[in-house]
Amino acid sequence: MVLFDREKAFSKVLNNLICPRDQNPLMGFHCSKCGTKYGEVEGVFRFLPEIRDKGKVQEKKRYDMLGRARRLDDIDPRGGFYQRKNLLNDARVSAVIKGARIDNNQLILDVGCGSGLPTLSLMKKKDVYVVGLDLSDGALEFLQARALEEKLRERILLFQADAENMPFAANLFDRVISFSSIEHVPNPDRFIEECARVCKPGGYISACTPNKTADSLRLLKPMFMNFASRISKRPPSVEKVKALPLSPYHKEFTDKELHVLFEHSGLRDLSTSFLIYLPTGIPHPLGTFMATRPIAYFEGLMAKTPFIRKFSSLVVVSGRKWG
Repeated sequence: MVLFDREKAFSKVLNNLICPRDQNPLMGFHCSKCGTKYGEVEGVFRFLPEIRDKGKVQEKKRYDMLGRARRLDDIDPRGGFYQRKNLLNDARVSAVIKGARIDNNQLILDVGCGSGLPTLSLMKKKDVYVVGLDLSDGALEFLQARALEEKLRERILLFQADAENMPFAANLFDRVISFSSIEHVPNPDRFIEECARVCKPGGYISACTPNKTADSLRLLKPMFMNFASRISKRPPSVEKVKALPLSPYHKEFTDKELHVLFEHSGLRDLSTSFLIYLPTGIPHPLGTFMATRPIAYFEGLMAKTPFIRKFSSLVVVSGRKWG
């Protein structure tokens, strides 16, 4: 039954592909209009024409490096860094499931899936079929290896493509989601328009991103991290992070700014969640304490408190496509 559902869900995707160059429907991964041939290489469907935007080239290089640094996000799996990161990940995945009304057997598009930590967490919480799309082949290689390790590879298809010009026909996916991606694209309005285009009428789009309102509080994070590293047995490997190219398009949003983007793309019934208030990426032993249930409960209370909740680290906005 699972294999049948998988075949049905994924054949629907593969039979509704378009050329990113001219939006012409493809026949066997070939565009009859421009002559471009696309295909699958090492488990990833490659739909990325030559990138002319220098910013996107730099962004791709950044995430290739992140993806291939295989354990960059698992620096201390027995200590607070990893536990605190898992706490953040669980919170944002749960918020997206709730906001986008995700349920079993749905076909989900994860735009800017990266190395797939939230993607795979979602697949463990719900029996869904996922198409992961990202610009970076390094990140997709990491996601593919991770999915194989966790025995989830049969429920995910991977596409290397541009989020602002996706190779999918309109009205294809039950839900379209994004974790920390919209802040890295040159045209956020185009990003949301594409998400809305490929989502079925009546389906939901959900985006999780850093909250611009909390910018002033983030200025305290380097000081906090420095203190945490001094008392840590295993300080985080910040040198690897410092070596990464800067993100050329990084832009954060308030919940109101995201609402405007969603409304301009015709999305309605908008909802908002505010998540995580204390710093993440804190090494052991302080990070271990910050990953405990009492801290998580405290952050949950902050998310429900008027005015204070607006200063969360992350904001999730979801909306429904009418039609």
